[in-house]
Amino acid sequence: MQWRRVERGFAKLSAAYNNTELYDDDIYHFFQDAWHLKDWIKNDPSVPSKVRNQVEQEVNDVQPFRVAADFANGTKHMLLTRPRDEDAQFTERKVTIMLGHPGPALQERVLTLADGSQTTAEVVATEVMREWNLLLRRFGLIT
Repeated sequence: MQWRRVERGFAKLSAAYNNTELYDDDIYHFFQDAWHLKDWIKNDPSVPSKVRNQVEQEVNDVQPFRVAADFANGTKHMLLTRPRDEDAQFTERKVTIMLGHPGPALQERVLTLADGSQTTAEVVATEVMREWNLLLRRFGLIT
């Protein structure tokens, strides 16, 4: 199921990364999978039609999902041509290396929103996971 793919993708983001390209691949895939979960639900004939329509509407009403949509579509298509109100743009890659300390680099991807505020993809990923858990439980799609 797509939800399990989203969970696995989110779990991967807490791993140690020494390669920014691999981290980019994983965070891009997480957002693409998380955003397109709504499409899987919408096209699942085992989910009642009323629930499919409600999930679609609610996803569009939740701000972290809209930010995720912009990030997912921007990374999937290279250019975001139809942003939502948030107009979330990937604007900065932060990699922190601790000199003298072996170990992975700290990875962050900065997103700038239409109002000029910034957040990180990592913060939005956590919010998206929380929102999906709430929504899927409310509709009885996970236990």
